[in-house]
Amino acid sequence: MSRRRSYFAIGAALLGCQADAFAGGSIGQAMSCSTGSRLYVGGSIDPAEDRGQSALKLDGPEGSENADLLPAKESNAGRDFPLSALWSTLTGTGGGPPLQVDDTNLLLYDVFLLLNLSASISFWVVHRMNFMFVAESLNEGALLSICWMLSGLANGSFLYSAVDGHWDPSGKDADRGGPKAAGLLGLSTFIGTSSIRILIALAVAVAQHRPVGSGGEALIPLEILVGLILMSSWRALHSANTPRL
Repeated sequence: MSRRRSYFAIGAALLGCQADAFAGGSIGQAMSCSTGSRLYVGGSIDPAEDRGQSALKLDGPEGSENADLLPAKESNAGRDFPLSALWSTLTGTGGGPPLQVDDTNLLLYDVFLLLNLSASISFWVVHRMNFMFVAESLNEGALLSICWMLSGLANGSFLYSAVDGHWDPSGKDADRGGPKAAGLLGLSTFIGTSSIRILIALAVAVAQHRPVGSGGEALIPLEILVGLILMSSWRALHSANTPRL
């Protein structure tokens, strides 16, 4: 009986505390009454330098002791952080290249080479001049081109700066750009392309309850081997023959 009364007393105290806070028009007081800990938005806090407090200074009188407490407005902003991070990734403001295509002609040449790669491997190597598999090889080439676009957007391979591997040709890092950097960017992009294509093949095989390697998937080993050489060489050749302004 005494334990039940203690529960009722604790509940009444909490309700009374929140009622007083809302009557005064301050949600932050309700938070400070329910808990005495300080909440910070962002990454981990360095014990040597409390960087979380400086990012959460509130508008109010200077020198206030409660200026670094988290109010309800900041807690709502914390819940919006995943959306802001996604937007910064899509717009390219989060440190990576922007997700856009500047050089459409370069993208079209890439797609042409990838379609030709799949069709040539199927016609000359795997199926030995059998025209029955030409449509299937073009379908595989189209899927490989989509994977290349996804990986290329993530690496900024269709930007004007890709011709120098995203190095400034007129700055102090001019010697690090050029055909070599462009070829390495193409190599990195095709590695991502191969990874996406393998994941798609595994997902489709699991969904259809069959082993990997049927249909256009039979071309994947040679596509990866030849594509690494083809796309990196093509990007290096394109960089060597592109005039700089």
